[in-house]
Amino acid sequence: MYQVGDRVRQAYFGNGTVTVIDAFHITIDFDIRGERTFLTSRVQLTPATEPAPAELRAQAQAAAERTSGGREVLTVQ
Repeated sequence: MYQVGDRVRQAYFGNGTVTVIDAFHITIDFDIRGERTFLTSRVQLTPATEPAPAELRAQAQAAAERTSGGREVLTVQ
């Protein structure tokens, strides 16, 4: 199972970063084709070998910090 922030590859959409995942859905922000949501049980993914472009890496890290166990965590500044 993948976690938020993991880099994955999907045959059609290419490389991307997992931004949201729960028992039923996985959302991936693909480097070229943007954000897409799939059924977790149906999507075929492999680990990506290329790192995320710099701006996408920062967005993925921010998303990972906001989520915990599939729930959004609010931070007070």
